[in-house]
Amino acid sequence: MSTIGAYLLAAGLALFVLNVVVSVVLKRGKLATDDPWEADTLEWATTSPPPAHNFDTLPEIRSDRPLHDLRVAAAEPEAGAAAEPRAELVEAGA
Repeated sequence: MSTIGAYLLAAGLALFVLNVVVSVVLKRGKLATDDPWEADTLEWATTSPPPAHNFDTLPEIRSDRPLHDLRVAAAEPEAGAAAEPRAELVEAGA
């Protein structure tokens, strides 16, 4: 019984080592950018990895999606142009 267990343990360890070799050594992918998903929340406004102090001053937050607001403001052709509202998810029965 212990011999069979030793073979199973060795097979599991061999699969783990094979996975590490294939994942890390052979397939080095492209490094992710600071905000790969174009997220809307403030934690994506800093670099990756974040520095010891993320922000020198507190950023001005006027909504629950501050990065979205910054992207919309940057894309506006004129300072007073109104942005199209973003689609909101609505729960059934809410």
